[in-house]
Amino acid sequence: DEPVITPTTKADVGHDERLTCQEVVDRGLAAPDVWNQVQTSALSMFKKAQDIALARGLVLMDTKMEFGLDGNGEPMVIDELFTGDSSRYVLASTYQQKVESGQELDHMDKEFLRLNYRKATGYRGDGEAPPIPDLLIAQTADRYIRLHDMLTGTAFQMSRERPQERIEQNLIPWIYPH
Repeated sequence: DEPVITPTTKADVGHDERLTCQEVVDRGLAAPDVWNQVQTSALSMFKKAQDIALARGLVLMDTKMEFGLDGNGEPMVIDELFTGDSSRYVLASTYQQKVESGQELDHMDKEFLRLNYRKATGYRGDGEAPPIPDLLIAQTADRYIRLHDMLTGTAFQMSRERPQERIEQNLIPWIYPH
């Protein structure tokens, strides 16, 4: 199947608002030439990521990409790409059998947490959300680590730095270039 672009924009409240490709242009969210560039880039990146994922034993089901414009009015990616939070990955080894038998796919991303949180807590979005069970946290972390290892071909290494320090150290060269 060929990938399909389903544009959205931020809604004032609730979930993102779905748009047609024509509405993106009609609402002035992107000029026609810029929107064409975005679509071409998005499809190219997605197909490449699908190929990489499949070669590593995963099926990339879908993803979210966010684009903005740089100082020259050129489109640029402005958020994460192809992570377990922005994409849905399932194991390729069980995909066909699970689809044919109507079973839940082996999700390696936040979909695993979403589905199993509902099962574990019964929470459907009304009222205050109950805490995530410790076992589900551990199982989700396990899946994310396995996803990392499969996509990168390297073993996940837990950083001993505090996240704040690591982020600052990674950003300083970009903020204050020499």
